[in-house]
Amino acid sequence: LAGAVKDPAVGVRMAVVDALGFTRSREATPALVKGLEDENPSIRQSAAVALLYVADPASAGPLERLTKDANDGVRFAATKTLGQLRDRSTSGTLRGLLKDKFPEVRAEAAMALGNLGDPSAAPDLAAALGDAHERTRQEAARALGNLGDKSAVSELSKLLKDPNRKVALTAAGALGRLGEKSGAQVAMESLKMGSLEEKVLAAEALGDIGDKAAVPDLRRAAGPTSPAPVQQAAQAALTKLGQPTK
Repeated sequence: LAGAVKDPAVGVRMAVVDALGFTRSREATPALVKGLEDENPSIRQSAAVALLYVADPASAGPLERLTKDANDGVRFAATKTLGQLRDRSTSGTLRGLLKDKFPEVRAEAAMALGNLGDPSAAPDLAAALGDAHERTRQEAARALGNLGDKSAVSELSKLLKDPNRKVALTAAGALGRLGEKSGAQVAMESLKMGSLEEKVLAAEALGDIGDKAAVPDLRRAAGPTSPAPVQQAAQAALTKLGQPTK
């Protein structure tokens, strides 16, 4: 099967790359790394996705090289898989990708850096809070909260007024994980009046903030009249606050 990754037919090569990914076996890594060099960008992208399932640290170097690919989708897939590998040696590459021309690559790089837990990435992530792309700002905020770097508090606080409510709520939660309660009001307002996704983010943020003034609102959100995702998020927040969920 691995030998067919060099088959002259594009369809065959694509099928082989996909099948190798489904094996989730590190024995497939050498063939998939060859797929990263394919002349067809769709196959390069699929090989990067397949390596996500294989999760072999040995693929980090080839994937880093692929982040320089001219194709946006290929760079996106390579960045996403690097994030799942959680190899701190790739931190420098991921920090550079925060300035990629394709916004979804920047967002994936921010998420990946949060997963790595590398404190040295904090200044780059703080700069990404000003990105024009909403999801990049959101992932940078989440990552900074996960890193626990309190030097980011000032910049994160500015995002509480972000025009995108999901960004503001993610910043509120990040601030909560840094010991700041300044996002509580934004979160409580959204828990009452936001969209389904905003209500889930608001409940999660209130759990991170840890302000017991939010308990009555969280109890209402955890009740049977709320959609299931909101109920679950509110119940989890109440548990974090040491409160009964009913």
